Amino acid sequence: MLSDDNAEVDRPREELTPKIKKMNDLMPLVKASYAESKKTLKGYYPQERWPDYGIPDKR
Repeated sequence: MLSDDNAEVDRPREELTPKIKKMNDLMPLVKASYAESKKTLKGYYPQERWPDYGIPDKR
């Protein structure tokens, strides 16, 4: 019984582990892209317009 439960949990874990690694590898690229976009947006638009583009923080 316990062995069946472990196998039931191990199967999804084996499927998810590579996906999680791929996502963890991609996350720094997404964060860098967001930071660059935010910097550009802040340079060209007034602070009042930032929330329109999903930038919640202030200077």
